[in-house]
Amino acid sequence: MRPLRAFYRYVAFPLCFFGGVWLAHGLMARGHAPGLVVSGLAVVTAVVVIIGEQVLPYAAAWNRSHRDTLTDLLHSTLSNGGVSALVRPAILGLAAWLATAVEVPWSIWPTGWPWPLQLALALTAAEFAHYWIHRGMHTVGWLWKLHAIHHSAPRLYWLNAGRSHPLAVTVILLFDLPAMLLLGAPDAALAMYLVATAIHGLFQHCNIDLRLGPLNHVFSMAELHRWHHARTGPGAFANYGGNLIIWDTVFGTRYLPDAGIAPDAIGFEGDEAYPTGFLGQLAAPFQGDPNAFGQRAAAPVERAPTGP
Repeated sequence: MRPLRAFYRYVAFPLCFFGGVWLAHGLMARGHAPGLVVSGLAVVTAVVVIIGEQVLPYAAAWNRSHRDTLTDLLHSTLSNGGVSALVRPAILGLAAWLATAVEVPWSIWPTGWPWPLQLALALTAAEFAHYWIHRGMHTVGWLWKLHAIHHSAPRLYWLNAGRSHPLAVTVILLFDLPAMLLLGAPDAALAMYLVATAIHGLFQHCNIDLRLGPLNHVFSMAELHRWHHARTGPGAFANYGGNLIIWDTVFGTRYLPDAGIAPDAIGFEGDEAYPTGFLGQLAAPFQGDPNAFGQRAAAPVERAPTGP
């Protein structure tokens, strides 16, 4: 059991992420449909993460249902997966049209670069846009109302990576994808970005006691993201990166205390009154004032200390 625990602590994420994107590139280069490749790797990653949560849980209590499994499943399949499948093609088409309309030359994108560097550029460009819209979701009242669903999770585990309001998913897609397309990113780079996001997202919310060391200065992984879900304190206004943490470092919002320290509680002040059912959560953003649930939208953004 010890080798398996060590594998999940230090190796599972790097192997799944780098191995997954490498495999995806090879499969798509051989003509396999990007949608099937993304879905297939997401399923494989989910299986790896589910096993890891049993082998090396970060918090044993998070492996027990909090009457949230059905809600998270519906959000993941309908709010997140379903809306993404419907909205993403429309956004891609609109962004491509805008790129042409404003005469953005496709030569901006370095098509001659090796594909790993193109993927790194796609992630960096998309993350810049994602960072600011995500930060806005914690500082602008009406955006927080859309985003509060994600932070209403009573625990962190693989399935609640998809707990998001359909409108929040749409807003994020409206920022992330055009940022790449306006630079002229080809379809292959976009597909690789979606693969990387699918794999990373499942690990980012996983209930596995990961220890990634230096990689915590590159990826916005579970050790950092748990602090983003902290109920109170500077971590609650930090670590906005979706896949990468680099923009948090640049703008002073990266937060990772010493190893072994954990948030006292996750969620937000007032989440006891937040709806727990799927339909209630869909309606919640349209009820009450912008700060009806918690004070995140009104709190100042502090310069967060960096850690290991």
